[in-house]
Amino acid sequence: MVVLASLTPFAYRGVGWMRPIAYAFGIVMAGNGLLHLAGSVYVRKAMPGVYSAPLLLAAAFQTGFASLEGRLLARIGILEGRFGTLEGRLVRWMFLFWAASLGTVLALR
Repeated sequence: MVVLASLTPFAYRGVGWMRPIAYAFGIVMAGNGLLHLAGSVYVRKAMPGVYSAPLLLAAAFQTGFASLEGRLLARIGILEGRFGTLEGRLVRWMFLFWAASLGTVLALR
């Protein structure tokens, strides 16, 4: 628990090396929850931990989705940087076309 708690600041900052650790921890939690449920089905009675197994599964999926979301947000940031330069170029070209159209209209009057 102390090790996981000490990794919390790195996870909040979105440090890249935390993603594989989060995926591995999520897989272990999902496996633990599934084994508690499968064991109870196999034995046909409630095994220890069967009531907290859905909570473990939910936490495992949330961990996986959160690390996937961090990766997607990083890629979106890269794309926004690219679109920012593209937007500047498009505005420049639109102004040139507008100026050329205005010049043509004024010349034809």
